Amino acid sequence: MDQTRGQNSTRPTGCFGPEGSRSILSPSPRRCGRGNPRCWRGKSRPRELCCMSAAQFEPNESERWLEFARDDLAYGQSGMADHPRPAAWSFQQAGEKSLKAVFLQRGLKVPRTHDVAFLLSVLVEASAVAPAVSEAALALAAISPASRYPDDLIEISQNDAVELARASRLLFDWARDQCGPSQPSR
Repeated sequence: MDQTRGQNSTRPTGCFGPEGSRSILSPSPRRCGRGNPRCWRGKSRPRELCCMSAAQFEPNESERWLEFARDDLAYGQSGMADHPRPAAWSFQQAGEKSLKAVFLQRGLKVPRTHDVAFLLSVLVEASAVAPAVSEAALALAAISPASRYPDDLIEISQNDAVELARASRLLFDWARDQCGPSQPSR
């Protein structure tokens, strides 16, 4: 019996994660992204009980963030010729995740924000950041979550997408260098 709905249910109750994404269509429960058999976080269990809580990040967590950044970068590059606006969002996401990987590598708390300019400002306070990295982050900061919706006034051309791809690649490469040599470039 599903306590949260008051009826029998086979809906999954696992955490969100790359290996165990939740789907209400799936007949079997899945574990969280870490594959932890003891972690079955659902609506009735608090985030703190999830094995992916902020207090329990593993040393390779920055590598996971860089993997996601690399995927966003590749996804944006694959669609930028025909779909520059969605590609721009992918480039912004790649830059954001790259910066967050550096946060993790440096042992800093990762802010829950999409604001690339804010993330950059926190990193600049913590240590020096090259001017080219700052310029790349600020270029990506112009792309906000609002740019995904029709009422946004930002027009993004193919040339804009190319520049955003360069900025995103520069941030990714910088973050990979900051986090160590374990992330291959694609």
